Amino acid sequence: MGLQERKGSQKRAQPLMHPKPSRYLQGHGKVVLSVAFSEDGKTLLSASADQTLRLWDVQTGAMKRILKGHEGTVRSARFFLNDQAIVSGSADKTARVWFCW
Repeated sequence: MGLQERKGSQKRAQPLMHPKPSRYLQGHGKVVLSVAFSEDGKTLLSASADQTLRLWDVQTGAMKRILKGHEGTVRSARFFLNDQAIVSGSADKTARVWFCW
């Protein structure tokens, strides 16, 4: 975080500490390819090769909802419209808009 003094007044950055994750969100059956926080930071959206999107409660780590419909790996997903909708893109050659509240 800080800089360490060295000979000749050169400064060298110290390595960053790698803290342990505070929470593991488990539920996808395959690799997770995309994650995004809602605007208020209370919900996490994940997209996976298992063809699903999942909504997670950041505070508790609980899975709130599973969105199914893609027929291929979901490669990307984002919240939009002030978190009222989600857009996802998949290897099934579709982009989908989800109004899920």
